[in-house]
Amino acid sequence: KAIVITGSSSGLGYILAKKLSHKYKIIGCGRRKLKCNFQDYYQVDLSNTNETNKWFNYITNKNKNIYL
Repeated sequence: KAIVITGSSSGLGYILAKKLSHKYKIIGCGRRKLKCNFQDYYQVDLSNTNETNKWFNYITNKNKNIYL
């Protein structure tokens, strides 16, 4: 099972991703670059509709059991 968490590069999103990573595959995204080993992280600007649609299609094709 995979969970998508936006804003997972810092703050509450980061803490939530880290906590849930013990039970779930975390697919995180944010505007900043981030290197970590507990989530599949993508640098995405969600205010850009075209970029968001491409990213969404990519992650949903790659992950069949996904919770948004």
